Amino acid sequence: MAAKPEKPVEEELVQKLKELPVKDRFKAVALNSVHKELRRLDEELQKEIRKLQFKYEQQMAPLHERSNDLIQGKGLPKDEELNEAATFFSQEELATKETNNVHEPIADFWLKALKNCPVVREEIQAKDEPALKTLQRVVIRT
Repeated sequence: MAAKPEKPVEEELVQKLKELPVKDRFKAVALNSVHKELRRLDEELQKEIRKLQFKYEQQMAPLHERSNDLIQGKGLPKDEELNEAATFFSQEELATKETNNVHEPIADFWLKALKNCPVVREEIQAKDEPALKTLQRVVIRT
C-alpha cells in the first residue's frame, strides 16, 4: 500500500493528479516519482556540499590566520612562502631581505583590497576611507 502524503502541498498535488484524464495521469504520476527522486538527490547533494565546505573551511582556517598575521605585521614570511621571490624581486632587492622584511603591518591593506574589489569598490566613498584604513581584519562567514 502506498504511503499517504503528509503535507498539504502533496495532498493538493494528489487531488490535481486525480483530476487529470487517465491517459495523462499515468505520465503525471511517473513524473511526480521522477521529481521526488530528483529532490531527494538534490537534498543529498546539498548535504554533501555542506560537508565538503566545512572540511575545506577547516583546512583554510590556518591559512587565513597566517594571512592576517602577515597583514598585521605579526609574523615574517617563512622561506617556503618566499619560494617564488625571484619572480617578484630583482637580485639587488632580494639581497635586502634582512633589512626590508620587518614586523610591520601592511599600510591600509584592507582599504586597498576593498578598493580593488569590483563588488564593493563602487560603494566606497571618500568619507568611508578613514574608517576603512583602520580595518585590521576582515572575516567572511559562509
